[in-house]
Amino acid sequence: MINLDKKVFDLIEENPHLKDFLVSIGFEKFRNIESVKSMAKMLTLRNILKSRGIDEESFIERYEAFNNSTGKVNDMDKSESDIVIQGVLPCPTKDVILTVFNNHFKDSDIKIFSDLRSANLGADFFTENINSVDDLPDIFISPGFEFPFFDEKVKNLFNEDNFITIDHEYNDDFREYKDPKGIFYVAGAVPSVFLSNKSASEENDIPRSWEELINGNSNTKIALPVADLDIVNAVLLTTHSKYGNEGVHKLISRYKDELHPSQMVKISMQNKSDSSLNIIPYFFGTMAVRNRSVDLIWPEDGAILSPILMAFKKGKEELMKPFIDFFTSEKFAKSMYADGKFPSSCKGVINNMPGKFK
Repeated sequence: MINLDKKVFDLIEENPHLKDFLVSIGFEKFRNIESVKSMAKMLTLRNILKSRGIDEESFIERYEAFNNSTGKVNDMDKSESDIVIQGVLPCPTKDVILTVFNNHFKDSDIKIFSDLRSANLGADFFTENINSVDDLPDIFISPGFEFPFFDEKVKNLFNEDNFITIDHEYNDDFREYKDPKGIFYVAGAVPSVFLSNKSASEENDIPRSWEELINGNSNTKIALPVADLDIVNAVLLTTHSKYGNEGVHKLISRYKDELHPSQMVKISMQNKSDSSLNIIPYFFGTMAVRNRSVDLIWPEDGAILSPILMAFKKGKEELMKPFIDFFTSEKFAKSMYADGKFPSSCKGVINNMPGKFK
């Protein structure tokens, strides 16, 4: 177990992966360790966690997951492979998805390099060295908009010239979310809902919709999983599309705490939260529903979705076909489904969500 009382610089010297993990959870200054060298030699890991209000137990749990988060099918060298698959997956379903994937392709003659990691740890492990379409993986998977749309180096690479057009039929829930150009296959989504803390708010002061949260007169203060950019980007983009800059400013004015979803659940169930409302992935919210101190709310105007995107690069169409067939299949959809917590776009899947989404 990592020693929280050692100096941060010494820990990074011993384990360079710690730097990547710190960056992935919001410590951007550690991206260039030389710029914070003096500070890192003075402060312990416990010091910097305390400065951000990060729960130590949750940090250790997530860091250990990061160290064991590689999703490689085998020890294939990337340069010797036929197909390269890289990206990130929703944390709660990653292991199930990888098991199903590995079993499906275990007898394949195709040389596969696959590295799929937990979404909350970020995608820097493969995105920071991408400068051209040749650097992109053959198959890309990621929840949210951050990498394919906001990264200046790569956003223009995702086009019809470089990627296979996928014209796969979606179920009724996702038909309107289909990429009109067919470059991105929306495999499913992560819904964001509300988890209210009854001890931190009056019952009649709890918003039941995004409209009430943004334009209501309540004193609601919110916690956001800021390190989970897929969730934050989806919430901000959807808010902006409906309420404009004013709506985004109103939402931000209610911001109080930065918490990982597992922290939201833990703190809320212990009645220790200062925020009256958590914006939380539905999967994590369901972990707290049996506790009387919290209330899981599916917003009346719909949960906000962060899409789970996939893209398949051109140039290896014959080799790519079994992978496209797998990732658009009901088998893959059910491995990601998590008993309905992550709705799927697959035509054969009935999502049975508690309400609508947007």
